[in-house]
Amino acid sequence: MSINNIVYHNGIEKDEFPSPNSTNEPGLHIAGTRLLKYTEEEGITDMVIPDTITEISRDCFKNCRRLKSVSIPDSVTLICAGAFADCFSLESIRLPSDVVAISDSLFQNCYMLGEINIPARVRYIGSKAFMNCRSLKNISFPQGLEFIDQNAFESCADLTEIKLPEGVMLNNGVFKECTSIKKAVLPKDMKCLSSELFYWCSALREVILPEKLKEIEADAFYGCGSLKKIDLPEGLEEIGSSAFESSGLEEIRFPESLLMIGGKAFYNCLCLSFILMPPRLVSVGYQAFDETLYFKRIKKDFIVSENHILLKHKKTEDIVHIPGDVLLIAEEVFKDDKFIRSVVFPNGLHAIDNDAFNGCTRLGSVFIPYTVKSIGERAFRNCTSITELEFSEGLEAINHWAFEGCSGLTEVKLPQSLDELGGTAFQNCTSLKTIVFPENKYIEFLPSTFFGCDSLKTIQIGRHRFKVDDPEKLWELYETVVRLLISKDFESGSDDREKITPVIVQIYMDSRMPEAEQYIKDNLMDVFQNLSYNGEYTLVQSLLEFSYLVNLDTLGEMNNYFHECHDEKMVGIIQNKLEHVHLMMDWESLSDSQEHIEDDKRLCTMYIGGAGAE
Repeated sequence: MSINNIVYHNGIEKDEFPSPNSTNEPGLHIAGTRLLKYTEEEGITDMVIPDTITEISRDCFKNCRRLKSVSIPDSVTLICAGAFADCFSLESIRLPSDVVAISDSLFQNCYMLGEINIPARVRYIGSKAFMNCRSLKNISFPQGLEFIDQNAFESCADLTEIKLPEGVMLNNGVFKECTSIKKAVLPKDMKCLSSELFYWCSALREVILPEKLKEIEADAFYGCGSLKKIDLPEGLEEIGSSAFESSGLEEIRFPESLLMIGGKAFYNCLCLSFILMPPRLVSVGYQAFDETLYFKRIKKDFIVSENHILLKHKKTEDIVHIPGDVLLIAEEVFKDDKFIRSVVFPNGLHAIDNDAFNGCTRLGSVFIPYTVKSIGERAFRNCTSITELEFSEGLEAINHWAFEGCSGLTEVKLPQSLDELGGTAFQNCTSLKTIVFPENKYIEFLPSTFFGCDSLKTIQIGRHRFKVDDPEKLWELYETVVRLLISKDFESGSDDREKITPVIVQIYMDSRMPEAEQYIKDNLMDVFQNLSYNGEYTLVQSLLEFSYLVNLDTLGEMNNYFHECHDEKMVGIIQNKLEHVHLMMDWESLSDSQEHIEDDKRLCTMYIGGAGAE
C-alpha cells in the first residue's frame, strides 16, 4: 500500500500505516520527515527519534505503556496534540530547542514523568498538556511564555512551587488540584486570576498576588485549606463567586478599591473571624460570608457590615423592617423566604441587589423609597403575590428580570427619574394590563421587556401632548412598542387571528413641531410596511385601538399612501382591519376658521372607513 493512499489530518484518521522504515528504531512509521505512529514492541523502553524527523503526529506514542524515556532531536519543530498521552511509565523526555508550542494533552496521564525541560522559545502550553503528571516535581517556565491554556497542570500532585514569568496569561484551572503546591508567585502585571486557578490546592500557604490585579474569578482559591492569610492589592475591584470558599483564611482586609464580592466568596471559611469591609463596595453576593466564625459570633437578626450592607437576615417573620442604616441589600438575602408578607424599606437605602427577594411568593406589596437608585437583576422575580408596586422619583435603573413572573401585578407606572429599563424586566407578568411611561421622558426598552404579559391592554406614553425634543428617539420608541405587540402575539409563529390579544396603544405628541411632523411624514407608513413576522403583516391585526395626534398634512401623507401603495395585500389588511383607529385631530389649531372644521372631520371620517374621529 502506498503512503499516498492514506488520508491524514492533524495526525491519523485511519489505523493504516506504511510498514516500519529501515531506521535503527523499530516500530516507527515514517512518511518523509513526519513521524506518523509508533507501534510499541516488547522489551523497548527507551526511544531515540531519528534526526531526519521534523514533525511528530497527533497521538503518535499514545498509550505506549512500556516507554520510559524519549530523546527528540532538534530537527523537530512541531509535536502535535496527545503525542505522548497515556504513556504511564514515561519518566523523562528531552524536548527540542526550536519547539514554540506544547500542544494540548501532549503529556496527559504520564504518571511517572518527573522532570521536563520547556525550551526557551515556547510561547504556548496547551490545554491539559501535563494533566495528571503526578510525579512532576519542578518546572521552569521560559521568560517568553505568553499563554497557558486551561487545566494544563491539573492534578500534578507533586508540584511544590510555582513562579510564573512576566506577561504570561492563564486560562481556567491551570493548577487545579495540585495538592502539594505551597507557594505561588504570580506576574506583577497580571490583571485577572482565572477561575479555578488554584482550586483545591490544599497545601498552598503563600500567594504573592499581582500588583495590577483587578479581578479574582470564581473558585480561584476554592478549598485552599492551608491558606491562612492573603494580601489583596489596592486596585482590586471584583472577587468572584466561591473564590475563597472553604479556604483556611483567618482574617481578610479588603482594599478600598473593591466594588463587588460574589456569592459564597468566603463561604465555609470556618476560621475567618475578622473582616474589614471597603467603603466603595456596591454588591455582595448570596451567602458570601455564611458559615464563617465572623457570622457565627453575631447574634442579631440582621447582619449589617461596617459600611452598611445588609448581608444576612436570620429571623423568620412575616413583616420585615429593614434597619435604618442599611444602604444596600446584598444578593439573595431574602431569596425564597416563604414567610415574608410585607417589607418596610428605610429612607436612605440606595440599592436592592440581584435576587434579593427572588421567590418570596407571599410578598404582597412593594413601595420603593425615593433614595433607591437601582433594583438588581431578578430582585423580585417570581414574587407572585405582589399586587401593588410603587416606584418613587429617584429610581434610575430597573435591571433584567427584576420583576419577571410577578403574576399578580396589574399596573406599572414608571418614574420620571428612570434612565435604564432592562430588556426582560417585566417578562411573564401575566396579569399586567397597563404600562404607564413618564411624561416628557424617553426611556429606551426592548420588546422582550414585556414578553409574556398576555393581559396587556394599554401602553401609555406620556399624557396629553408629548413634547418632542428628539423626534427620532420618539419614533424609535413607537417602533419598539409595535414590535412588542407583534412579537407578543406571534412569537410562536401562529397566524390564528382569533387568538390575537387586542391592545390599545396611546402615543400623544405635538405634531405641530416642524421636526416631529416631518419625521412622521417620512416614516409613518414604513412601520406598516416593514414590521412583520414571517412575511405576514400582523401590525394591524394586533391593534384594537391606535391613537395618534396628527394634523391635516400628516393625514394627507397617510391617505396618499393608501391610494399609491402597490402591495394589494397590505392595502387590504389596512382597509379591513384598521377600522378602530382614531386619528385624534387637534381641530382648533389646525383650521384657520371655524367653517373648515366640519370638512376636516369629514375627511378624517372617510379616511378611517367610517369609524369617526375623536
